[in-house]
Amino acid sequence: MEDIQDLKDQEKYDYADSHEEIEKEDSNSEWVWGLILIGIGVFLLTRPLGWALFQNWWALFILVPAGMRILGAFRSGRVNVQALVGGLFMATIGIIFLLGLSWSLFWPVILILLGVQAIWGAKG
Repeated sequence: MEDIQDLKDQEKYDYADSHEEIEKEDSNSEWVWGLILIGIGVFLLTRPLGWALFQNWWALFILVPAGMRILGAFRSGRVNVQALVGGLFMATIGIIFLLGLSWSLFWPVILILLGVQAIWGAKG
């Protein structure tokens, strides 16, 4: 009987610990989303005030998910190379649009990202 009670107690502690971790991740997520919304709001406010830095502001809709994917690649304590490369790929496209850069810069970056993914994949 003591073993069953010990298992129940251990399950309660494990549940409490995992619940605290989930709450911590949720609060971090809210903090990041709050900063993202503030940044987008400030950025969009610059255009009507005549301080616009970029004409292609809509590229932020590519950069924000890319940033979230890059941050998510480091969430589990280990680097998720596929998520990281995918996020960097999206970020590269977003930056090219945002800054109005030439697409000729895009292809070398793709080769670099694929090389990083191949090397990192060979390690793991």
